[in-house]
Amino acid sequence: MEALTYVAFLGLSWVAGALTLIAPAGIGVREFVFILLAQTMEENVDLEVLAAIAIVARCWLIVQELIGVILVYIYFSFSPDNANNARPDVD
Repeated sequence: MEALTYVAFLGLSWVAGALTLIAPAGIGVREFVFILLAQTMEENVDLEVLAAIAIVARCWLIVQELIGVILVYIYFSFSPDNANNARPDVD
């Protein structure tokens, strides 16, 4: 049950980070909200553990975004539309 609670806290912290306009990608805000929620609800959890969870979650999000960028780059690099640009136009 504890894992589901942390997943809920991560979801709520993501919303808080998305609504924050002054921090790019909610950096710092998401982590702060996650730790604040977790410490408020679970009093016996170390701050180091919560910080590690927040950092791993942030790194995982960065990896997901990089994979998305790489996939889009590969798609547009090998798409048939780009192959047509290499041929001369015959009008």
